[in-house]
Amino acid sequence: MWLLAGENIMGHYDLYGNSYRTALEAMNAEMAQCAAIDAGITEREMERQQTELNVLRSDNYYLGQKVAELEETIKMLEEKLNALST
Repeated sequence: MWLLAGENIMGHYDLYGNSYRTALEAMNAEMAQCAAIDAGITEREMERQQTELNVLRSDNYYLGQKVAELEETIKMLEEKLNALST
């Protein structure tokens, strides 16, 4: 005798041990449970990637500020150099 996924001698069960009258009902429940698990994994991964993106954007903004400060310093030094050479 072959047993289907989630089936044993006593009945048909889903991932969480809930009992069903037929193997089809148990498999449908398992598929829904797997989909919910997959959705949870995907949601956590998307949150992790969004956090990482926010950190990268923050770093980029900080670096942009530093570049602007350096450009301003270079401009000021060039003006001082020009004033000294005249």
